Amino acid sequence: MEYGPADWDEESYLALYADVKAAVAAGHLPSGWHHYQQHGWAEGRRSGNRPAPSGHQTRLCYDPWTYLEITPGRVLKACCNFGTTVELDQLNVGSLHRAWNSEPFQQLRQQLRDGRLNERCTACHIRPWIPADDFAALLADQGFDLNPGPLRTLRVEVTTACNLRCTYCPVSQPWYEPRSMTLDTFDQVLALLADQDPQTLQVHLNGHGETTIHPQWLSFAQRVLDLGFRPQLITNLSRPLAVDEAAALARFAVICVSLDTVDPLLLRQMRRSVELKTIEANLKLIRTLGDGDPPALQLSCGVYDQTVMGLEQLGTFCQKHGIAAITFWQLVKYPDVPDALNARPIPSLPEPQRRHSIEAFERAVNAMEAKGILVDVAGGFLEDWKRDLIGAEAHPSLAP
Repeated sequence: MEYGPADWDEESYLALYADVKAAVAAGHLPSGWHHYQQHGWAEGRRSGNRPAPSGHQTRLCYDPWTYLEITPGRVLKACCNFGTTVELDQLNVGSLHRAWNSEPFQQLRQQLRDGRLNERCTACHIRPWIPADDFAALLADQGFDLNPGPLRTLRVEVTTACNLRCTYCPVSQPWYEPRSMTLDTFDQVLALLADQDPQTLQVHLNGHGETTIHPQWLSFAQRVLDLGFRPQLITNLSRPLAVDEAAALARFAVICVSLDTVDPLLLRQMRRSVELKTIEANLKLIRTLGDGDPPALQLSCGVYDQTVMGLEQLGTFCQKHGIAAITFWQLVKYPDVPDALNARPIPSLPEPQRRHSIEAFERAVNAMEAKGILVDVAGGFLEDWKRDLIGAEAHPSLAP
């Protein structure tokens, strides 16, 4: 049986996912490690890797081999954090693969494989750490070298504009300049998709902004659906949907709702232009219009000082609306917004507030998992917080 690298916790992964445990016990899978590498990471399941305290590390990140993002400015990106981009002269299959094989992408893949990470990968809070030798072995097992592998995910950033002004978001910063994809650019994206297999390629119709405020978003979505793809979308669902909009969303594969709290007052204070009842009404309409294969509903939730003590309430919300999974992300701090309720990252809090916040978050995670909700803590930051807290308590001079 294969149990993965030295920092892989096979027992914990199988305890976390009963379906995987049953498949391993029945002989359908060799191990939980095998499942995570082949399916689990792409499904958003929590990694079973225990962060190593020392050693030559890299990120467990296949994105530069299997993922591409196209921005409104016709720029190709390897991930949401990859700072070096390649402008496309034309969006066609030839230019796509030429750009994907260009020097910046080759360099990024080599950095990840060898564990010589650039600043952005080092600071990434999404992908977990893994020993560099183990990751290189994984890449070799899958036949990956410095050239990209088969494309599994294409993210089409329809717009970087948003209808909300969340106090913690860069959209609320004075320097932020949103951009939206033109019809001509999207036509070229559609031409790319016509050469792809809907059974093997996941299409995400969102980037940093709110897709559903693009004036042509519904036409874009319907054209992708007509090609046989069932796209995925992250949305705030903060404006009332028309019936035709909800009907289109009911044909998606995944709808992930961005929602940090179910406290109506706190929600309005943090996001400054949203009513919880609108989100709930939209979810109900989408579920009503769905056929025999409705979209999987998920939540994307930020964890910060204003929300952390009330996260357990999200479990009840998920059960009420048929939401099966939730991804928690940690806050990246931007300058405070004047005259607004601002957020602070949990690691920046003083003791004992930081300890109480971490304990509350762990209780919330456990409570949701007990309800059968699939929980992903992006990059395993809860364990990082707990480890850092222990170090700060042992050495008070290290505390924030």
